[in-house]
Amino acid sequence: MKQNFKKHIFIGAGAVLCVVLLFVIVLTTGVFGQTSPIEMNSTNSSTNESGTTTGTKETKEHSEKVKTETENGKTPVNSELPYYISVNRAANCVTIYKAGSDGYYSLPYKAMICSTGRDTPAGVFSISDKYVWRLLVGDVFGQYASRICSDILFHSVPYYTQDKGDLETAEYNKLGTKASLGCIRLKVEDCKWIYDNCPPGTIVEIYDDEANPGPLGKPTISEIPLTAKWDPTDPDSRNPWSFRVKSLTISEENVTIERGSYFDEIKGIVATNSDNYSINDSIQISGTVNVNKVGTYKLTYTVEDYYGGSISKTKTVKVVDTVGPQFVNVPSTLYWSNPATLTKDVLLNGVYAVDGKDVIKSGITVTHSDFVIGDNIVTYSVSDSAGNKTTYQAHVYIDNTAPVLTLSSNKNISDHSELSSESLATRISVSDDMSGVNMSSLSITATQTGGNLYTIVYQISDYCGNVATASETLTLIVPETEPATQTPEPATQTPEPAPTQAAAEPATQAPSEPVTEAPTEESSSQNSSPEESESSNN
Repeated sequence: MKQNFKKHIFIGAGAVLCVVLLFVIVLTTGVFGQTSPIEMNSTNSSTNESGTTTGTKETKEHSEKVKTETENGKTPVNSELPYYISVNRAANCVTIYKAGSDGYYSLPYKAMICSTGRDTPAGVFSISDKYVWRLLVGDVFGQYASRICSDILFHSVPYYTQDKGDLETAEYNKLGTKASLGCIRLKVEDCKWIYDNCPPGTIVEIYDDEANPGPLGKPTISEIPLTAKWDPTDPDSRNPWSFRVKSLTISEENVTIERGSYFDEIKGIVATNSDNYSINDSIQISGTVNVNKVGTYKLTYTVEDYYGGSISKTKTVKVVDTVGPQFVNVPSTLYWSNPATLTKDVLLNGVYAVDGKDVIKSGITVTHSDFVIGDNIVTYSVSDSAGNKTTYQAHVYIDNTAPVLTLSSNKNISDHSELSSESLATRISVSDDMSGVNMSSLSITATQTGGNLYTIVYQISDYCGNVATASETLTLIVPETEPATQTPEPATQTPEPAPTQAAAEPATQAPSEPVTEAPTEESSSQNSSPEESESSNN
């Protein structure tokens, strides 16, 4: 029984061991044996950057298989594979070759800086699987991974998460040195180029030549601040590095402006980023310009990008005062009737000057000769603090004679409409030989003085205020009324005298009844008038 019990235990333990081994094989195959491209969206698998025992064995077999396809150390061109990749492991430099005229991949095309590692294998391999994101050892991620052999890939510098803004910046700054566990790290623009342009089957040769990086030399990179969390070469449109400051230009570094004039401090200033887009919104300006004060001012323009890159330039602005003040409210022409009342206070009433933003009300002078009837010249003068002087001449018309107002000789009107102001205004003419007639001052009043009589008073002045007045009496002529039509009285008809014969013997006229309708021809022949009856009885 004990033997049988032990036997069952052994058999059970063996079964469990088989299950465990099977699980390990499946897990190992899942991690290291994937052959189809995937885009990682979770952390359920990983690719080891180091060369494990299994990886080394697979690498060796793969290398020997690819080497048998070369000819005298050269790889003939495959029309389906446009490029050949050469990795100098010792120099950390990648060179891309394309087809040469000799039919081999012999024409250097592109060089890339890289970081290899302690377990990067030497040999000749070919690209197989591709991944947009790939989980790596240490629970980090690489972009645009292309499998070279086993667990060795081309990929970007690692990211802490599957987020383009979560780069291991310190690792990026190690590009060009040994830094990986075994994979070949590249800038995003380079590993994406391989991802996009080198299909599965592309030959990858890994070798050592520390003294000679490659026919195109080894590119360099600039270290980026540790606060930068994007690969500067990532072509993603969201990459903040696309807004790196590239240039800052000032069209005029020295300008002179007039005191009090407008100054646009950003005019002529252009800042651009690495994509040649304007980033003027990022310009910071230190210093100010007081446009109302003569002097020399300096403005410093600085533009910075997200990662600390900056450019600064200085602009000098000189404020000068070469223009005199400008008069305000000075009349171009002044009309006056009494020169004795035309004093300096009158001439300066409301007059002032501006100089930039300064308002000048005192210090204004006005000069003139003795006023005479007619046109006179008055001169205004003012100076600013810089000694700039401005003069202005105005005309003063002296006129103490009222306009001449002439009335129409026709004093009759035939309709009340002729008493309107518009109609009455046509009855006068006005003239003035000096300052001129101010037609807007015309006033007309019409008063009925009795019956058909109207008194009209006209008043008008010239521009010096001299008033002319005239009046007239108009008669409204009303047409005579025609005689009324008399209704004729009924005419008295006088009876004609009877014939002599009838007069001797008066005729007896039978009364006749009113006729209601016209007699017919038949009744006329049957009936006779009273005269006929009387005549037939004789």
